[in-house]
Amino acid sequence: MHEALERIAHRAKLDPACRFGALAHHLTEDFLRDTWQRLNRKGAPGVDHATAEEYAVNLDDNLKRLVEGIGGTTTGHRTCAGSLYPRRAIRRNLVH
Repeated sequence: MHEALERIAHRAKLDPACRFGALAHHLTEDFLRDTWQRLNRKGAPGVDHATAEEYAVNLDDNLKRLVEGIGGTTTGHRTCAGSLYPRRAIRRNLVH
């Protein structure tokens, strides 16, 4: 496990009531690739009906799209671009 996630896990064990926000920046391509190596590939297909074998064919591209889709970046720096929940456009009327 990566060092930052180990610290988060330790804190969660010490204080179960603790709430964490903005953890998506920890989900880097490297982290997900490491996780992929430990994945049970005998499980059921995902919600997109893709099997582990199908996903592995283009693993690098799939991980890159996954990280960008959850609001992270391929370098691990936090960003708002590509957020899973983009902000709604709001009309504001300013009164002078």
